[in-house]
Order: sequence, then C-alpha cells, then structure tokens
Amino acid sequence: MSVVLVWRLYYVQLLDRGEYTDEMKKQIIRPVRKPPVRGRIEARKGEILANNQPSFSLDFYLPEYRRPGVSKYWTAAENVTLFVKEIEKRIHHKAKLSTSMIEKDLRRREKDLGITQKKKPKDEKLYKKYKEENKSLRQQKIATRLVFSGVLPGLIDQVKSINLPEYLEWQDDQLLCHLHKVPVDEGLGSYSRTAKALIQELDALCLAMDRSHEVTMDDIVRHLYRKPALPFRGLSDLSLKDRSILAGRKTKRYQVVMTPKRIYQNDYAFSHITGYTGRREPSTHEDIDEYFYFTPELWGRTGIEYAYDKLLAGKGGKELLYVNRTGFAVDKVRDLEGSDSLIEAKHGENIKLTIDEEAQKIAYNLMKDKHGSMVVMDIYTGAILVMVSTPSFDLSRIREVDYYRQIVSDDKTKPWVQLPRPMHNRAVQGAYMPGSIIKPLVAGLALERGIIDEHSTYDCDGAYHLGPRSRIRCAARWGHGKINVTKALEVSCNPFFIDLAVRLGMEDLVGFYEHVGLGKMPIYEEGVHKRLSYESAGTLADVEIHNRIGELAYLGIGQGKIELSPVQACAYIAAIANGGKLVKPYIVDEVWNSLEEKMISKHKNYFHGDLNFSPKTMNLVSQGMYDVIHGRNASAKTARSDDGIVLAGKTGTAQVPYYEKNAEGKTKLGPDGKAIRKIQKNCWFASYGPYKSPKYAVIVLVEAGESGGTSAAPVVRQFFDTWSETKPAE
Repeated sequence: MSVVLVWRLYYVQLLDRGEYTDEMKKQIIRPVRKPPVRGRIEARKGEILANNQPSFSLDFYLPEYRRPGVSKYWTAAENVTLFVKEIEKRIHHKAKLSTSMIEKDLRRREKDLGITQKKKPKDEKLYKKYKEENKSLRQQKIATRLVFSGVLPGLIDQVKSINLPEYLEWQDDQLLCHLHKVPVDEGLGSYSRTAKALIQELDALCLAMDRSHEVTMDDIVRHLYRKPALPFRGLSDLSLKDRSILAGRKTKRYQVVMTPKRIYQNDYAFSHITGYTGRREPSTHEDIDEYFYFTPELWGRTGIEYAYDKLLAGKGGKELLYVNRTGFAVDKVRDLEGSDSLIEAKHGENIKLTIDEEAQKIAYNLMKDKHGSMVVMDIYTGAILVMVSTPSFDLSRIREVDYYRQIVSDDKTKPWVQLPRPMHNRAVQGAYMPGSIIKPLVAGLALERGIIDEHSTYDCDGAYHLGPRSRIRCAARWGHGKINVTKALEVSCNPFFIDLAVRLGMEDLVGFYEHVGLGKMPIYEEGVHKRLSYESAGTLADVEIHNRIGELAYLGIGQGKIELSPVQACAYIAAIANGGKLVKPYIVDEVWNSLEEKMISKHKNYFHGDLNFSPKTMNLVSQGMYDVIHGRNASAKTARSDDGIVLAGKTGTAQVPYYEKNAEGKTKLGPDGKAIRKIQKNCWFASYGPYKSPKYAVIVLVEAGESGGTSAAPVVRQFFDTWSETKPAE
C-alpha cells in the first residue's frame, strides 16, 4: 500500500505537474474586454457628421499605489506629514518630525488622557466633570512639537502661500505643530489608503498643470472593489501643455493613453439627426458573460447614434491578464495553450445618410428662430434630404450637466404647446393636427369614389351645419359661393371638404388614411434598426369609438382625432407628386466597413402601396395645389419665385386649444372663475416641385404662427432660391 502511495505522489508532483500548472494559471487569468472604435456617420456626399478624434487621458495603475490599512492615529499623522513634506521641498530644510513620531504622540496623548478608559456616565453632572478633568489633563500633556527651526525669513515668505491647517503655526523662525488641534478620526482600510495616495498624486499633478479634477476617494474605492485589474482614469482631454508637463516625469505609476473621442460637425443643424452618445458599461451586450472586467463604452442615446447603435458600436475584443489573489493585474498573458490570449476589437461600421449637408444647413438657418420643422424628400425614392427640428441644441455642450438640465427642464408657467423642447425631434417625434394639408387626400378619395367629378360644385355659405345649433365655420365669413374641387383646394374651403368627408363615411376615410401610412411609424423597420429619436406613429380616429358626424367632419379638414409628424405628411405629398406611389421614407442609404473598403449594405427603395388615383384624379388634385400658389385667390402667393423653381402646394392652419398657467404652474382663472382658454395656430405648408417634372416634396411646420401662407410658405421659396441644386441661374 505504501508503495502505491509513494508512486502516486511521485506521479502527481513530477510527471503530471504540467497539467496542474496550466490549471492553476487558468484560475488566476481574467479576460478583459477591449472597447472597439465607433463608426462614422456621413452625409450623402461624404461629408463627415460624426467621427472620432484622438483624445488623451491619464490612467493610474493601482498596484503602484497599494497601501496596507492603518489606525486612526497613523491616518492623522499622515495628514500632518503631507503639509510638512510640501514645506520641506520649498525651503530645503529637514523636518524634525516624522510620521511615526506624530503617530506615537497622538496615540500616547489619547491613551493617557482617559478618553478611552472612562465610559460615558449616565449622570449628566458626572459627565461634565470628567470632560473638564480631561480638558485639564490635555493641557498638561505634550501639546506642541517643533517641526522646523532657524528658518530664514525669506524662506518663510516663500511658503506663506500654502494654506496651512490650524494645527501648524509659524512663530518667528519656527514651525510648530499643536498636537491637541490635530483631528483624530477613523482609520483607513487598504482601499481607502490606496485611494488617498492616488488622490494626493493627482492633486500634485493638477497643481503642476494648473487644472482641477473631479475625482473623489469614493470613485477610486468603487473602482478597486469592482475592477482592480484595470487602470483608473484620473484625467481626460489632456491639452498639449498637460502632456508636455507629464512627459518630463518618468514613472510607472501612471501613463498618458490615447482614446477616441466622439465629435460632431455643426453643433446645431444636425443635432437631432446624428443624436449623441454617452458612456455606460456594456452589460447588455450578448457576449458580456465572456468577460470578467470591462470599461464604460460609447452607446447611442438619440438620433442615428441610437437607432443604429449596434452597427456603429462594433464588437469588443479580448485581452487576458494574470491577476494576484487581491485582483490586481500583474502581467499580460502572452501565450496560453488552447485559448487566444488577445482578440482585437472589431471596429464599428460607417453609415452614409441621405441627408444633403448644404440643404440641411440652409433649412436650419431659415427655421432656427422658429419652433417647428422642415422636411425635404426625394419623391421617387423616399430619401430624406433635409430633416430640421427647431429649436435645436448644442452637441458640443450636451455633456455639461448644467446645460443638459437647462434644455430638458420645462418652464412650469408655460402650457405644453408653447414649450421650446429643444431635445424633441419634431420631424419624427412630433404629433400635430395637419389642418388643411390633408385636403388633397380627401379630394382625391372623393373623386375616385365617384362622389364628385371635375364639374361638381358645392355652394359654400360660410359654414357647414352639423345640426340646428351646431356648425363649423369657413375661413370666408360670407362663404365662397359655388365652387368645384380645384377651386376648393385653392381657397381651402372647409364646408366643401367636410361635406366630402361626411359623404365618404368614417370607415372609408379612416381606412384610406391608414392605407396612406397615417397612424404608423414612417421610418422604423422592425428587425433593421431601433426607432429614430423614439419616432411617433401619430394618432388616428378609431372607427368603432369615434364614429360620430362631428368627429368625421373635423377629420375631413385635418382637425380632431388625427395627428401626424412632418415626415408622415411629406411621404403622402411625395406620393401625390410622383403619380401615386407611396414611398417608404428612409435616412440611411449605405453601410460600409470601418476601412470603407467594402459596402456591407445599401438601402433598397421600395413602395408600400399606391394611392390608386387615376391620372385624371391626379391631374385635378395637382391643378388645385398649383392654384394654391399661382391662382387668383391663392393663399400661398409668398411661395412664388420669379426666376426659381415652380411649386404646387397646400397651406394648412391647425387650431390647438390650450389653457394659460400662472406663476405656480396651475391653470390660470379669469374674473368669472373659469379657466382661460386660448388657441395656438400651428401653420403648415406642404409642397412639391418643380411642378412639371417633380423631384422634391417639402413640408414646413411653424408652431404659433399666423397662417400657412404667411409663416410657412416663404420658407420653402427661400430654401429653393438658395439651395445650389435648385436656385435660379445668375
């Protein structure tokens, strides 16, 4: 039996030791995730809208700062020594006091003063007596230690700038330490002392670089608990001057490292399109269980950065580290049998948008002083060339806490419809009643159903009567008289289109609106990307619930139970312009690999239906929209251009009721005790052009305007007169 045991011992310790050595190594190996570089976002002609630029940071290697835990006396002594050493450097004198000497004095004083041996008595008088006795004893004990002596006055003047604590005091040519004034608090554990040592070095470096930091001991201790094998980032965005100062300090304790920083072009015009990123730990990644440690990575929070985050983010790499029993990294794994010790990160893919950079900037400059949106679309493909939402926000300041709070906070004294909401992408998130820009659809549907034809007329007397006591007024107080469909579009006659809606019926009208794409998200494609800026589907009346004549009447003129976004409106205007094809709006055209050597995917243009309007119907609707701008009673004469592009369009003004608020944010009451109700006009102009050979559909929405013709239509004319692809020849 003993022979067998000896043989087994020999076999395990000598012959089979390699296998156990490999197993032991695997137990002290930790996989670390290497973050990838995020992909670029480009405009349609290759202009870069979002990219990465080198940014330099200062990383501290925690094993170099490891300290054992100490008592409260040593901690207090170290605080004193910190100032003493700084003075030593400046006056070139050797201090007569060391950390250990201070620690012994502090310990002896507290031990001898009866602070620890006498328990707090229950009797209040006895407690005060003990307190006075201890105070008297303290005054008799060693109260002061000499730190420096014989210091020349000129040297003392050099250190007067140091803000000394109350326990250090200059008396003539001597520096004294008053021990009874030294605060003795709690001792520090190993992590706290390590954090303190790092903070002290960071403070000294910031002093040399003339800058500040926001690192706290809690930040470092938290890092030590969660990922001690990784360096701690103390400073970011180091300037050339900072790097020059650090370059002259040769040490293994810290190192300047280069990291990518996300930058954006034109801080306002493209803010809602590109969106922005933030940093968070990649805990939601599918492969996160493969890593033991990981650092915060960029992730998209809004816009394209959010919707296409998976493509832009790339895939993290992997690096293996040897760690000791406390979790600190001691070395990199160079070679490990059966496993890759280093897997490089796969950088994010580059995205090319349909947005035209020049057109976007022109549109933003025209809209920047308004609350609203502007969308320009290719009528044959659905490519979005312009998507502006105003007011916008400054991407270069979005990470500033005060600025972020300022733009997301609402003024409680203003009603919801009047809030600026700069983070709100009105082009896709907004849900607005369309007003009269819905009338071309109603006219086309009525013509196709045979309810009217080009010769049919309606006698407008200034109002549509829903009942004996209910009516909806027309913009023309005394009415328009007998008018046909093209004239009704030109003058935007409400009773004419209410009559059509009532004759069509709720089911047919709402069904057609749904067929056109209302009530559905226009850009979002399930399984392809996330919703762009939390894209809205809008609202649409429920046939079963809202089937009443009053609600049907308002649906016919774009009021009531119907809301849509500017992008949705632009999509159906494009269908009217291109002959009836319902295009699917899109904003991402191509996806390329990180080196742009290979195109990974290209958007395939497709239609999701047809208006099913005959050529005759299309001609009548188009003629009516042309007359809106060029007719005798045109409501959008301001969209005419003498030498520029010829447009067809439709104005719209939706009335939005709201209640005023007082200084406390509550509904303001009038003299009669009732809430003060007011109306805000949201003004639209929907158009396409050139009229004879259409290429572009345009939507302009201006909140709190006067009318579609005066507030929105001039913007379209100015846009086409300025854009290089459409401006008149000089």
